[in-house]
Amino acid sequence: MSHPMPVQLQLLGTFSLKVNGSVPALRRKTRALVAYLATTARPRSRQTMMNLFCQEAQAPNRVLAVLLSRVRQQLGSSALLSDGETVQLNLAHVAVDIAQFEAILDGNLAEQMVTELETAVSLYRGEFLEGMTLPDAPEFELWLLGQRAHARRLLERGLLALVQRLSERGEYESATRYAHQLLQHNPLLEDAHVQLVWLYAQTGQRQAALRQYDRCRSLLQTELGVEPTSELQTLQAAIVSGELARPVNRAETPVLRQAEAAVFPTPPRLTADFVGRADEYARLQAAWQAAQAGRGATLLIGAPAGGGKTRLMQELIRHLPETAVYTGHCYESTRALPYQPWLEILETHARQLDDAALAQLPSATQIYISRLLPDVARRLAVDQASSASVIDEPERLFTAVVDFLAQTSVLKEAEGGTSQPAPRLLFIDDLQWADETSLRLLHYVSLRIGRFPWLLVGTYRLEEAADEPVLTMLLDDFARRGNPPWQLPPLATAAIAELAAHIWPQLAPAEREQMAERLVAATGGNALFVTAVLQELASSNDVPADLPVPATVQDLLQRRLRRLPPGSRQVLEALAVWGGDASLTQLQQISARGEEEAVQALEWGLQWGLVQANRAARDKKEAIISSPTTYQFHHDLVREAIYATLTAVRQQRLHRRTAQWLARLAQRRPETASQAMAGDSSLAARILYHARRGEAFDLVFRWAPLAAAQARRTFSYRDAIHALDAMRAAYEQIQLSPDFDPDTAEPRLFEQLVWWLSHSWVLGKSPEEERAVLQQAQALLARYPSPLRAAQLRYVTAEITLNFAEAVPVFQEVHRQFLQLEKPELAATALAAAARSSMTLSRNRDGRSLYEQALSLYQQADDQAGEIRCLTGLAWTAVNLGEVAVALDYSQQALSASQAQGDKVGEAQALFSLAAGWAFYHVPDKMADLAAAARRLYRQEGIERGAVRPYLYLGAANDVRGEWPAALAIFEEILETAVAYQDLWVAGWTAQLAGRIYLRWGQLDAAAEKLRQAQQLRLETGERQNQVSDLAWLGRLALAQGETAVALERTAQAIAQLDAFQGEFYVWEQPDVLLCRAEALAAAGEMAEALTIAQRAQATLHRFAQQIDDPDVLARFLAYSLNARVETAVARQKFPLWPDR
Repeated sequence: MSHPMPVQLQLLGTFSLKVNGSVPALRRKTRALVAYLATTARPRSRQTMMNLFCQEAQAPNRVLAVLLSRVRQQLGSSALLSDGETVQLNLAHVAVDIAQFEAILDGNLAEQMVTELETAVSLYRGEFLEGMTLPDAPEFELWLLGQRAHARRLLERGLLALVQRLSERGEYESATRYAHQLLQHNPLLEDAHVQLVWLYAQTGQRQAALRQYDRCRSLLQTELGVEPTSELQTLQAAIVSGELARPVNRAETPVLRQAEAAVFPTPPRLTADFVGRADEYARLQAAWQAAQAGRGATLLIGAPAGGGKTRLMQELIRHLPETAVYTGHCYESTRALPYQPWLEILETHARQLDDAALAQLPSATQIYISRLLPDVARRLAVDQASSASVIDEPERLFTAVVDFLAQTSVLKEAEGGTSQPAPRLLFIDDLQWADETSLRLLHYVSLRIGRFPWLLVGTYRLEEAADEPVLTMLLDDFARRGNPPWQLPPLATAAIAELAAHIWPQLAPAEREQMAERLVAATGGNALFVTAVLQELASSNDVPADLPVPATVQDLLQRRLRRLPPGSRQVLEALAVWGGDASLTQLQQISARGEEEAVQALEWGLQWGLVQANRAARDKKEAIISSPTTYQFHHDLVREAIYATLTAVRQQRLHRRTAQWLARLAQRRPETASQAMAGDSSLAARILYHARRGEAFDLVFRWAPLAAAQARRTFSYRDAIHALDAMRAAYEQIQLSPDFDPDTAEPRLFEQLVWWLSHSWVLGKSPEEERAVLQQAQALLARYPSPLRAAQLRYVTAEITLNFAEAVPVFQEVHRQFLQLEKPELAATALAAAARSSMTLSRNRDGRSLYEQALSLYQQADDQAGEIRCLTGLAWTAVNLGEVAVALDYSQQALSASQAQGDKVGEAQALFSLAAGWAFYHVPDKMADLAAAARRLYRQEGIERGAVRPYLYLGAANDVRGEWPAALAIFEEILETAVAYQDLWVAGWTAQLAGRIYLRWGQLDAAAEKLRQAQQLRLETGERQNQVSDLAWLGRLALAQGETAVALERTAQAIAQLDAFQGEFYVWEQPDVLLCRAEALAAAGEMAEALTIAQRAQATLHRFAQQIDDPDVLARFLAYSLNARVETAVARQKFPLWPDR
């Protein structure tokens, strides 16, 4: 006699759980975890579950442990089985409806009885986990989409099988009922319409049958734009003619096609050569379906070169409308071209927009998109030269890109279309060759894609991703957000056997398995290699004893290339060096071969499947060719293999010839060069790429500044620095040329070196390299003196070589020089630098005055970015003066202004200063949220050095909460990074805060090391107000070590400095600094004086608290442990050693 299981779980429909007849109360995420474990029905690693459910948590391990604990509490201790690393649901303890549902419907339905099929479909109460959402767990949401699609597919299989079986048995009433249920579930399933029409006809309901046909035809035309299949049309014709108005012949029951996954309205038919990727394809379908429903997503897919990632996407694209697919390509030769793949996507979208739609774009969007797309600029009549001179932050450009992609055609709206963005697949191939700005734009779009019906997919090569730090950071960020990249596995033996049946059909079925195993061993299951080998063998009738195909694509290509005449081979070599798609004319110019040889080479390449043609584009209005046919290698492995066959001399020669041809093209068409300078063209970066590899140093020197200017206009500062590095290297070579003209070249080089020195921090250039460049700039100034150059060089020299005290008067003098030269923005920049240095030296009132002067100059120059930075600087001076309410007001002004202007760097700085202000009030939630937001923005902008500072306040927030292990881990990490970046302000504070935690734990040696390190760093930078805090805590350390005399000396020094500079600064936690002195006095037996100092500390505390208007904030401030100790010490007139035990 069987007994019901103690736990009954229903997942088909809304989540339902009963434990011994009662309904436990589970939170939403716990329900989702139970459902996941029940559905997967096998051990799942803890890391997998953390990726699914805890990606937003600061401590994923702890959150997962809490979730699993709740499951055990509610379902019973035996509900989960675990070996420490993995967890699974005990299915001997839990009965799950989805398990029974799948057991019946996921196998051979012909073996199932009708009653079993009816039982299975009756379990489907509704959509799998109906109503379940976890917005903070996107990877779970994607898994959920796939499970829902899988459950729908099984239901369709079961219902279709029931209709078929019942029809064969003559049970038409039951069959009709299930057919109606099936159409209710999926109205676009044509097989169900066929069966229902037939059932109506067989039961004498002729008009109902014809109405059902009309309903089906209308649905197919409206939703899919297709006509019914010939099968259904033939059935309708038979009904109209009266052929079916006769007694039933059960043998003529329609044979129904197997239901596929109901991800698309009708199941797509996959090509025969697409094998081994069914699971990945189903996930792509699910993601596309979600995008169509308005739930956009981003997917990153990695595989080895030739691993099938592009082929997977091609199969998806094959089933989508052409207008729904926007593709951008990355090439190794264009990796220095900012936004290259996005330009292709934007150009595709621009062709779908009429002029009226472009005119409706916001003016800022028009300007930014015109800077990227010359055709849009022409259609809008935007002056590119003027728009390119705008100095902005990339956030505004990124926002414009999103707004532009969301724009719809006005003409289509007028014809009854919608103004809502249409579903789009945005596909970027080969991200390992993407430039930094393209990756940052991808990251930006991925953060906002959820509100658009877009699926953004990027593919990349696994073996090259590790060498690309920006791509690696992007992949890590996706993993942290719970959306880890997919990794395609090699083709399995069974998949290769299936592929062999398609490509090599004459191979005997008995030999396919053996051949597949040999191919796995020879190619590692690489899809491209396997396909290439099979295609080579396809014409053979016999299986060779030894595989005649080389082990690599390079060997295969060499065999084919040897068949070509030398001239034609050189054409393909030129295409390999070019790197992207090229026209016939371009290939002739680069290879220096005639038209006949070029044509022959391309024909052979097309015939062998090495090359593909991109057909000529035609102007629809004029019916003329607007761009020629271009050619590119079918796969970049082909290009790489051909490129690898070239000798170093041959590579250099072809690259040089390419650069020279492009440069001549620019000379013949001056507007091309001017467009490159205005930021419209990728010509400069392309010439620079080939010139560097061709060692055409004269071209490198000439075009590097133009490439750098283009990079700066699109905020790709790293690319700009790299271009100027190439220029510096080229300068060393062109000096040896007899044609070298120093009077032209060296002043140009000086201007670029000044910019390099001002921004070398972006890439974290070493001090040694900075000094070398500075010396080079100084030598050039000596040969080509001018007042402006002298002032510029003096400014960057002070920034790089002087300490803060030395730099202030230099900045002030340079400010006056810039004013005399009528350069107000440069003058304001110098004043702001002087203010920043003064503030670091604790001369906060001087800093405030200098910031106010700089702000006035920025306002006169209408430089909003400069204004924002001055507001943030004024906020910091107010913080340092203890005027926190004023500081928060300045910071909020800076934040509002930066957000209005799209100034992300300014926004990060404003958020950072807000976090600092709230740190004085000791409100950890505010500190953490603001600091995390600032850190995130700095990292998005590629400023890792700036991201270190707000991280300090994330650690401080943990410290305020009393979460000291977490705080110490952050401080130790920051300290190492800050020292490496030479950010001594951050290093000083992290050393002190870490020392305080060690002191709290009684680890006196570690505390002494950190506190002394902090003091030494403050002495090095001249931070007087922070030295006060260091002395106070060193006094507290001495008390813990039993050295009362030392404590008295250090705390006396702290109070003396505090009094000497009264009004110049307010020390963070100043009441506690005074209490440190009181503790030392009490330890020495001087209780009266200790009480006097403690009372001063209390008065300081209350005076500071008067600026806090919010009662809740005030209460939390006074309750902060160090502040509460002040109140307690005065009230009890006792001064115990810190920390209180």
